[in-house]
Amino acid sequence: MRVRDSGMDASTVIGLLHPGEMGAEVGRCLAERGHLVLWASHGRSEQTATRAAMAGLTDAGTAADLAGRADAIISVCPPHGALAVARSVRGFGGLYVDANAISPATARQVAEIAASSMRRVVYVSCNPATLGRDAGLLRSAGFRILSALPVDQFLWSARLESVVVLAR
Repeated sequence: MRVRDSGMDASTVIGLLHPGEMGAEVGRCLAERGHLVLWASHGRSEQTATRAAMAGLTDAGTAADLAGRADAIISVCPPHGALAVARSVRGFGGLYVDANAISPATARQVAEIAASSMRRVVYVSCNPATLGRDAGLLRSAGFRILSALPVDQFLWSARLESVVVLAR
């Protein structure tokens, strides 16, 4: 995995929900760059705890405790769990990155959950049509696009992800 400079310094505390195989790799990359990466062990398996320890992640206990300590939260979970994960940190006022492969309708529901206190959204999409539609919806809700970055996540394939940062 290639990691570009995010503009965050190493003092940025990052919460990771939840360190499965992909999430643990994301967390490992961030920890290697000097970030304190928190995860929430409450309700998680021993296998997840082992993966988190091997990736150098720090246990915050619960999702609520993680949200209280983190500057940014990255959600990496199976699509069916995206809403429950977002609800577990309801009211979090920092940067929330939903890095799940979810449908645009579910992405809008996640945005609604966090809308009351969310100032910044990082939208990741592999579909330009839905990205355009959803970015338009977010703009009409007061968000403005700060940056857009194409990401070649699947080298040597025709797929290209788009990462768009919006803020209000």
